Amino acid sequence: MYALSTRSKRTRYEVYADLLNTIRMEGGCTITRASYGARIPVDRANRFLHELIRVGLVRVEEKDGSRIYKVTIRGIEFLELFSRLKKLLGEPLGYMER
Repeated sequence: MYALSTRSKRTRYEVYADLLNTIRMEGGCTITRASYGARIPVDRANRFLHELIRVGLVRVEEKDGSRIYKVTIRGIEFLELFSRLKKLLGEPLGYMER
């Protein structure tokens, strides 16, 4: 069997990091922008964002009738720790290099 892509599947934590980093870089954004930045469909982004909200890494604000997602201090700490872990393991940090 041949792989369709040479790129390996991202872990759940890599997707979390991509979502958090996109939201952080935008200074807060809608679910659509977060999903584009993390390269996942909006329905999957919605599920992941609910989990990130539940554990306190993201908060939601209402602005002009839109839900704006913002990274919390705890979310920034997650990104810093995740970056350190990837460096320790010798993994590339593609999501931090954008």
